[in-house]
Amino acid sequence: MRHAPKNAAFQFNLGNSLLRLRRFDEAIAALRNCVAADPRYAKGWMSLGLTYLYSERREDAVTAPANLAPLDDTLARPLQQVIDGKAQLPKL
Repeated sequence: MRHAPKNAAFQFNLGNSLLRLRRFDEAIAALRNCVAADPRYAKGWMSLGLTYLYSERREDAVTAPANLAPLDDTLARPLQQVIDGKAQLPKL
């Protein structure tokens, strides 16, 4: 994603839009740009983790809660539950 790669909010919105379109690889790229631009962007980490799960890349998803927990544990806990199989992945 070459559009505003250092604008975390733009990349977050782009990533979530691509996720809804099920364009997982592009969504992951945008969300990785989001958290690279602002590592404290909690919702970016949450969306990145969910996108990895939707694209069946569970091994990549496990890093998101670790980065998210210090920022917003209320987002990290539900994501970890989905990764652990204790909760279902929300429908797109």
